[in-house]
Amino acid sequence: MDDFRDPEDDTVTPEAVEAGPAPAPRRRRRRGLLVALGTVATLVIVGVPSALALYLNLARGAGDVVDRMVPNDADVYATVYLDPSLSQKMNLQGLIGHFPALKSADQLQGKIDQGMDVALQPEGLSFAKDVRPWLGTQVALAMRLTDGTPTAVIIASRDDTRAAATLARVRTTDTGSGDHWSEQQHGGISVWVGTPPAGTDLPSIAYAYLDHTAVIGNSAAMIDSVIDTDQGRRPALRTTAAYTSTLQRLPAERVALAYASGPGITGALRKALSDTGLGDPSVLKLFDQGAGSLRSLGLAVSAQHNGLEADLAEVTDTSKLTPAERAALQPSATNATLDWIPADAAGFVAFGGLKEGIRSLIQGMPSGAGSTGLDLTAPLHALGLSDPKGVLSHLTGDVALEVRTGSGSAFPGGALLAATDDAAAVRSFLDGLVAGFGALAPLHTESYRGATITSIPIPGLGDAGVAPAYTVADGMVVIGSSPAEVRAVLDAHATGSRITATPGFTAAGGGFSPAEPVLYLDLDRVRAAVEKLLPADLTHDYDTQVKPNVAPLHALRFTEQSSAGQVTEQVFLAAG
Repeated sequence: MDDFRDPEDDTVTPEAVEAGPAPAPRRRRRRGLLVALGTVATLVIVGVPSALALYLNLARGAGDVVDRMVPNDADVYATVYLDPSLSQKMNLQGLIGHFPALKSADQLQGKIDQGMDVALQPEGLSFAKDVRPWLGTQVALAMRLTDGTPTAVIIASRDDTRAAATLARVRTTDTGSGDHWSEQQHGGISVWVGTPPAGTDLPSIAYAYLDHTAVIGNSAAMIDSVIDTDQGRRPALRTTAAYTSTLQRLPAERVALAYASGPGITGALRKALSDTGLGDPSVLKLFDQGAGSLRSLGLAVSAQHNGLEADLAEVTDTSKLTPAERAALQPSATNATLDWIPADAAGFVAFGGLKEGIRSLIQGMPSGAGSTGLDLTAPLHALGLSDPKGVLSHLTGDVALEVRTGSGSAFPGGALLAATDDAAAVRSFLDGLVAGFGALAPLHTESYRGATITSIPIPGLGDAGVAPAYTVADGMVVIGSSPAEVRAVLDAHATGSRITATPGFTAAGGGFSPAEPVLYLDLDRVRAAVEKLLPADLTHDYDTQVKPNVAPLHALRFTEQSSAGQVTEQVFLAAG
């Protein structure tokens, strides 16, 4: 690990620095570790991209300087890069300039200080005075998902003396001063451990300072593991095959990164199910079928010239998948529903594998009532979901749900689309389902673009623009909130005016595969619809305080690509 260390390491230990005066006592339950965790969360949520703007003047950029300290058995590792690459800084600078609340350097600095102080002030600390002067290029969190959830917050420092002084002050705050503090030595490093008074439910706290890095945790053993890893006595997480293979699937240019071990995550969730009394054998069987194949998860956040991008990589063990689950990971040539979604839709979600997914779910269900007291055998058969010759067998698996705004009603409308290989069978099934509604209102039929649209004008819903309607045409089942929504879908298919060809959709993120799941929101249309519903007394505040800072957000798009052994997903927030 020597290649990561300063050859002139003059590390200052916290005990060598005189602690400042303790702040006035105040009542609360938070502790130093929780403050540190809150600081990390604030950096991730509030500080990206705003906190990174503080470092735009640093042109060179720094890589991951703390992963050398993360033990190989950490189940979770998350970090924010405060000095990212030059391209990331330039993209962030361009994005920030579109938001009035962040344009001024003073405004930006004030918001960052305010957000950090929410976490630090209860401990008698100030972000501006106690943390920012020594905060380095990276903040990270390492966690084991075992009993007690051993956790360490790792903060790179650029000023040993000031960082050590801040750590020393933890012992003198109103919560820290009530603990029993002891100094331990591990690997030549002083580890301070604070034990709360007997009879309290507060966790212990431990901290150390080494290799220009502050480490704060809730377990002395976790701090010791960090020290051992940094000093080369145990492997680092970054050397494991699971970690390296996961990161290979993520963009190298990024401002934040998170990694999670599959067995660690699923083991913790399974234990939580059991501890909460939900660990029925049938429930655990379903859970194991769905989550047992997960090997690892990785998440990278990056700044693009026209928005923020989050990429998620999910690595799976295909040997633990059922045949239906493996089939669901193999996309069809294209999702047929995408050619039917109107260009003026405010949003949609489309995916394939519906038939295989439902079959896999049904196969995992226990027969009879089971421990839940619910016997779904008859309803599932009546709906044609468990019958091998039922309606499910006539669906290809491609499905989409689209929503439109701006029609005659103040409320949005939409349609459900599902591809079929037997239009007559599905039409007969739908006709049978709605036959019973004839007692409520006469069914209405109309012909449009060669398709027969059947609608149910339910009394009392017409004013809201709702009159459920459906048709089956050209291999597509369309179930809309009104005949107008069904007609809009038929128009999109007939004219080619579909949403996937619009500039807003194509500009939101990288490559798009029509064979993969996708979710899209046109935020401009969504915002316009919300503005129509605003009460008059809120309009002024919205126009002056909210709208200028949400208007630069134009679209949100989620896409997925799957193959044997892995699934990669991308979320893109278009801004500018």
